[in-house]
Amino acid sequence: MRRSDGNPGPWPPRLCGLLTSDCSIATVLLARPLTLDTTPGERHHGARERRCRAGPSAKTGPAHGRKHSGESVNNPHQQLPAPWDRQPSPAPAPAQALANGGPAQIGADPAAHRPLRQRWAGFTASRFGAPGRVLLRGTSAGMLALVAAAVQAHDNPGVLCPLRRFTGVPCPGCGSTSVFMDLGSGHVGAAIAANPVTVLVGLGLLFAPLGGGAWWWRQSSRRQNAIIWTAAAVSWIWQLHRFGFLPS
Repeated sequence: MRRSDGNPGPWPPRLCGLLTSDCSIATVLLARPLTLDTTPGERHHGARERRCRAGPSAKTGPAHGRKHSGESVNNPHQQLPAPWDRQPSPAPAPAQALANGGPAQIGADPAAHRPLRQRWAGFTASRFGAPGRVLLRGTSAGMLALVAAAVQAHDNPGVLCPLRRFTGVPCPGCGSTSVFMDLGSGHVGAAIAANPVTVLVGLGLLFAPLGGGAWWWRQSSRRQNAIIWTAAAVSWIWQLHRFGFLPS
């Protein structure tokens, strides 16, 4: 190797040192993988991989020990997590907040936040549940009777039973609409004469919360069917007698 003046011999020591340092820097840059072209997702994946390789022992480092010893850990050279590695704390859901006693903390009534089905079940299980249901059913039946009477007074719909309209023969349910119309008009005797079986069934449904409903559901299916068919037969005989198909 020759120098710049053309004389053979070694290079100057200062120039050799510069070349050696340049070779060292090039070796380090080539040995270290470039991260300039990586995306945030790839850097996030690499950070997670490094944390997984570190394992639980990463918490036992010098910073962890200084934290428990009371020393300051505000190291400017400490490696902080990247913004994409930080996981925001999830906000509590409304149902979870209510389960954790949210209404009690703000002074609200917890019973007001219960679903309607739970509140209804709590009401029916109380001592006022059965009379309350009887009152509710009676009010609904009375309103239906008033509406039926108003419809009849305004415009009489006539015969509603298809069997009686096309054949003239009444069915077991004939007279049920007349029961509500007559009750809404205040004619109790006419309502009973229209269909006494419908009146009995209505009274049974009205007072079922007082114990009749529990008795009905304790019966077997065969007995329930027998009672239903017997009531239908009695009602049909009454309607046939009412419209003159049976001799009096």
